Amino acid sequence: MDEDALRRILKELRSRIMPAEVGLTPKPTGRPGPRVAGLAQPDMDILMNRAVGTYHRFESGKMSPRDDYLRQVGQLLRMTEDEFTQVYLLSLGQRPPHPLDPNGGVTMPAAGAWQRAVDGQREIAYVSNVQWDLVAYNQPFADIFEDGTPPENTMRWMALADEARDHILTDWETRWAPGILNQIRLAHIQHPENASLGRLHRDVLKDKYTGPIYERNTEVYIHPDGDVRPLFHPRKGPGQITMVVSEPASARGARHVVLLFDPLPEAGAGTVDESRQHGDSGKSPGATP
Repeated sequence: MDEDALRRILKELRSRIMPAEVGLTPKPTGRPGPRVAGLAQPDMDILMNRAVGTYHRFESGKMSPRDDYLRQVGQLLRMTEDEFTQVYLLSLGQRPPHPLDPNGGVTMPAAGAWQRAVDGQREIAYVSNVQWDLVAYNQPFADIFEDGTPPENTMRWMALADEARDHILTDWETRWAPGILNQIRLAHIQHPENASLGRLHRDVLKDKYTGPIYERNTEVYIHPDGDVRPLFHPRKGPGQITMVVSEPASARGARHVVLLFDPLPEAGAGTVDESRQHGDSGKSPGATP
């Protein structure tokens, strides 16, 4: 623990908040002792309903705080995600397991810049936020979809849309579904308060195709970076994609994905998972799962 750095940062964060802003009575200006800008250490104990001296021990580096304590401090001091991550690292030597704000990673401050960046790429490229909402994409990405219109949520489309499962994502049940569903599982665990991820998790469990795969899935799968998977391109035919994935630093959990498409030498081979043809599944073409 870097005690000096932790103390400096927390003192600065306390100085930004006046006692009256959080319902405390301002200290008399004529009282003895040094003047304190903003919240004093004893104020933090009062606000957090802790024993006297608890916050002093924390800020002095004499206490190893729990995750819930750090989150309470972060909320009271109105920390940004970057500030919270810095304090967490200085306190425990590791990054927080999930954001301070349940919606952290949903809003991308640099969305406009990312749109310009993907527009400048010739390969298929897109950016999604922590809950897989599409934030930016280029025309080659739009060309993957039969009507040229990308979905609002990329993971929901990959897991639940007939277009994805029966046409675009070749061998969906064996090559795509296990990894997709494990990513959904881990995201829901990592962001338990995210309502959108919660809905996706429940919808996957209820679906007659994804539900059984999800329940029996034992694949250890964290991210798709470097994966090679089969894909049927509506305009270029069957092929395979190599996935290149990175995380935008300004939105933790967001993804910048580049898909390197290589067509197969023999057109028309292996475009659909035969075991999930509409005749076997009982679904009509284009039906919503």
